[in-house]
Amino acid sequence: MRADGLRVCSAIVPSANAPVRVNPTLYLEATLRSGRFTIGQPTRGVFTSRPILLVAQPIIDRAGQTSGVVALAIDIGRLRSASEASVLPAQAEAQIIDADGRPIDAGTAPARPPADGAVTATAPIDGTSWRAVVSLPAELRDTRAVELLLWAACVAAAGLLAAWWLAARLERDPDTAKE
Repeated sequence: MRADGLRVCSAIVPSANAPVRVNPTLYLEATLRSGRFTIGQPTRGVFTSRPILLVAQPIIDRAGQTSGVVALAIDIGRLRSASEASVLPAQAEAQIIDADGRPIDAGTAPARPPADGAVTATAPIDGTSWRAVVSLPAELRDTRAVELLLWAACVAAAGLLAAWWLAARLERDPDTAKE
């Protein structure tokens, strides 16, 4: 898309009523302001109505100016849920939530509240406004291992997200690995 937000191409054919310009608050303003790869906040896709996460890379022209942005919508509803991680007991609930408390894999739905008496731990995910949240039911809370498991689950969730982000970044710009 151009720096003024005009969409010039799309992998998905937009509907007839889709806006011609991209909402600049989704990622465009941040990408143009920083001049760097950016990760937007979870939102509902205009074309698909599915929960998506927008990532963007500025296009720098020969004069060194940002002439546009290449953006990619990641269908976060198709990402493997943190609750599917094999390190957690079957009764555990795990989510990655944004700064407003919404899970990133559910678009605008509120986070699931922990069950009564559940032990819940959270950990920030570096480089984002997100947090990993893990809850275990009350019947599992009375062991020291639960504390360690909650900590390990939060670290594992944050590590998985960081690894995914780094892999996506290196795939787009292999020269980043040399920095």
